[in-house]
Amino acid sequence: MRLLEWLSATAYDADDECVAIGERHFGKEFLDESGEMRAFRDLRPAIFSAVRPLLGHDNAEVREAAFVAAIPSQSTPCSPRTGPSWSAMPVVC
Repeated sequence: MRLLEWLSATAYDADDECVAIGERHFGKEFLDESGEMRAFRDLRPAIFSAVRPLLGHDNAEVREAAFVAAIPSQSTPCSPRTGPSWSAMPVVC
């Protein structure tokens, strides 16, 4: 459970909105200059694959933590900076 909570917080810190804010303040090079954030964003497909099975867990707290971790771990196919196009659900652009 604590790992899911940590993943949720960390994934949120590296989501598309945080990158957009960083780029507004520091320029388009923001993500290129933030190696830790780039590395975490590159791991998003693996993180989502790991938490996806927990979305149906019997324990409601585990399901909620998995859901919170899964949302920012999804890449958006519409954004060229997020990496490969993949998703558990279709995204309409």
